[in-house]
Amino acid sequence: MSDEFILEKIKDIITSYTPLKHEDINLESHLTDEFNLDSTDLLELVMTAEEQFNIHIEDSIFDEVKSIQHIVEVGCCAINLVKYLYFHQLRL
Repeated sequence: MSDEFILEKIKDIITSYTPLKHEDINLESHLTDEFNLDSTDLLELVMTAEEQFNIHIEDSIFDEVKSIQHIVEVGCCAINLVKYLYFHQLRL
């Protein structure tokens, strides 16, 4: 999955429960300062992303997520880790 694909999915998630539009959201967008998302909104965002991408994001990482860029980076890392583990499991 590309960063662009993940970004579009994150935009879909955010626009599904906020009044924001896709064009309002970019990589530099700050989740709390710019979008006024509270901790409940952030939790919903992360939980929906986990479900969409079939990944798990640790609470310690979740606490550090501040921008769309952070979410995309965390998503890419988690997805790549799952792929790596799956590939190596098949080779055993």
